[in-house]
Amino acid sequence: MPNPSSNIESCEATPEIAVDFAPPCGGKIGCRIRPIHEGFGLTFTHDRDPFLAMLAWLEDIASGASSSVWLIFEDKGWSRLQFYGATGQFGDHQDLLVHVKASHEGGEILSTPVVRRELVLAFYRAFVALPQNVNYRSLEWEGHPDILAGNDLDSAHFLTIFEGHPYLGNRLKEVCSATLEQYVSD
Repeated sequence: MPNPSSNIESCEATPEIAVDFAPPCGGKIGCRIRPIHEGFGLTFTHDRDPFLAMLAWLEDIASGASSSVWLIFEDKGWSRLQFYGATGQFGDHQDLLVHVKASHEGGEILSTPVVRRELVLAFYRAFVALPQNVNYRSLEWEGHPDILAGNDLDSAHFLTIFEGHPYLGNRLKEVCSATLEQYVSD
């Protein structure tokens, strides 16, 4: 009896995945995922800081989840990054990253085959490198600790703090994941 797996065509080479985050400017951070974006295909905003959700998404993928979705709210719409792990059941022999983008102007769907580990490493390493970038200016993204802690500030004090720290993003040097640190070091 012939081996059914011998009929499976060899998979195309998986393109190398690369992730870049632009340093914050005016409360926004751009994200480029190559090969699906030529420019910065995602724009994160400080008031809907996506990085804690990104870490949870990466932890799901690193833990072997068959699929995981990261919802990102952008200025004029939203994006969804979807990871689908290959099961081999329906001819899918490669993991897949899909970017679904929707806005008032319309939408688009972009995708690329990926390798699970390379995807997690590319995102996490780019994230860790972001606040280390010489062009990273914390005042262009990060909120004042009193505002982020939710302290009850009187309005004069709040206005003084807000003038110096007009954005509400997380302090990125303090955002980390023990799970992903372990995954990266393995």
